[in-house]
Amino acid sequence: MATLLHNGIVLDRDGGTHDCVLIAGGRIAAVGAAAVDAHSAALGARRVDLDGSVITAAFVDAHVHLTATGLQQGGTDLTGVRSAAELLRRVRDAAQRLPAGAVLIGHGWDDSAFTESGLPCADDVEAAAGRHSYLTRVDVHSALVSRSLMDSLPQLPGTEGYRHDGFLTRAAHGVVRQAVFAGLGDAQREGLQAAALRHFARLGVVSVHENAGPVVSGEVDLRSALSLGRRPDMPEVVGYWGELHAAARAVALGAVGAGGDLFVDGSLGSRTAHLTSDYCDTAGVGARYVSTEDLTEHFGQCLELGIQAGVHAIGDAAVADVVQAIAAADRRWRDATPGPDRGQPHAARPWRIEHCEMVGPDVLAQMAALGVVASVQPMFDALWGGAGGMYEQRLGAVRAAQMNPFASMRQAGIHLAFGSDSPVTEPGPWAAVVAAMNHHQRSQRITAMAAMAAHTHDAAAAAQMHDVEGAASAGARHGDGGFNGARGDFSGEGLTPRVPADARPSVRACVRAGAPADLAVWPRPSGLQADVDAEQVVAALALAGAQSLLTMRAGVTVHDAGVL
Repeated sequence: MATLLHNGIVLDRDGGTHDCVLIAGGRIAAVGAAAVDAHSAALGARRVDLDGSVITAAFVDAHVHLTATGLQQGGTDLTGVRSAAELLRRVRDAAQRLPAGAVLIGHGWDDSAFTESGLPCADDVEAAAGRHSYLTRVDVHSALVSRSLMDSLPQLPGTEGYRHDGFLTRAAHGVVRQAVFAGLGDAQREGLQAAALRHFARLGVVSVHENAGPVVSGEVDLRSALSLGRRPDMPEVVGYWGELHAAARAVALGAVGAGGDLFVDGSLGSRTAHLTSDYCDTAGVGARYVSTEDLTEHFGQCLELGIQAGVHAIGDAAVADVVQAIAAADRRWRDATPGPDRGQPHAARPWRIEHCEMVGPDVLAQMAALGVVASVQPMFDALWGGAGGMYEQRLGAVRAAQMNPFASMRQAGIHLAFGSDSPVTEPGPWAAVVAAMNHHQRSQRITAMAAMAAHTHDAAAAAQMHDVEGAASAGARHGDGGFNGARGDFSGEGLTPRVPADARPSVRACVRAGAPADLAVWPRPSGLQADVDAEQVVAALALAGAQSLLTMRAGVTVHDAGVL
């Protein structure tokens, strides 16, 4: 049966406002009274009075970690601690509530915000918890680990990033993380992921891009998440597998890309992001995990298999290396392509850089020319930008002022996709929209509508290299460049996309006739006048931090607070 949602404010993808939307067969049949009245499906439609509520496209979160998000929601919250002593108090209190033998998992401490310098050591954590404990820094690129957990992993000493005091980075942190995740049972893992997905649905999120890999989670973890995402009553899960030279494995796992958290470098907070010049608060330029040559080969493998290619890159040196490797892979593709397409850039533009926090004007221009998607997190600026923030502590005022250049990216023609990197930042798309509107650098602020586009249909399009028409239109409408190729598959002999059809993203997250009904309904913000335009409506919703009343994926309810 068709459903008519009426007596509300409907925002379409072009910035128009309407009073109703008709849903039939899982798709948007018509938008606005005139179109609805002319549509045959409206005759027998169930009518739902929205009483002035607002309908928008549902959100897409372009970078998440579902199991870690579930663990963070049910684990020990270490956000906001301001000293080693306070951190240990929270650990001690949490340990008393856990059953015997359970690993204490905590997340969110940020030493750049401590009022007293110094971190607890492994023995301090052991004394406070009395058990295996794994406490990740807010950026999840380093952790404090209890002595007993360290002793249970004999391979740790000698691993890069290992320290006897229990503050682990780089490969040593990865060893511990893998051990902790491997200890989760299948039922526990699925429960954590399902809880995280339901939380996203309550926030109006209809699709998430799961960034998995051998270091951050594992194959079992990704398969479980993708299985949940195939359920029609859950948000869609789009998979990325972050492992070098593993494009074939990504395809076998059902991922759309061999990218995501394929770490080219680390993070600024842990001082492992790869910079062109030294950090301000320590000697050195961070870490380079992958050579340009290996990246070029990896990207070429992805082109041959017809899947997206991407990496995690934060520091300016890392981003420049990645763009150099993309350009090299693209040249090889052009030189090898037979027939009339020889010498032309790759049509599907399958490149993504996750985070992309430090990037100069020259590199921005190269990214735009190559069709690179910037998968970025506005809450990073909200948390770490501004005077005295973590960026300034690590980089100094001049470099910190150049971080997360959203407006410059848009002006260069780069396709932006917004995400949370949950649990690094709390899931919350409206907070991200506000952060992009209120960037610490006024020159890098973007409008509410542009921010919402980057968190809805443009984020969805970032995973749709096999649907070039839809992706191209998303970028073109909002000046983000997008995927502006003319064809949806590869032109090289024998090279066709190998991502199974059921693994390709179906969410489009746009309000227009014919699109899947990927919608969210929000309470009308107080004080909103009847004659407001779309920009004012979105800004009011964002500032109000609206909670979803209804979230729909292709017309199927994934969250309902009583609307239906």
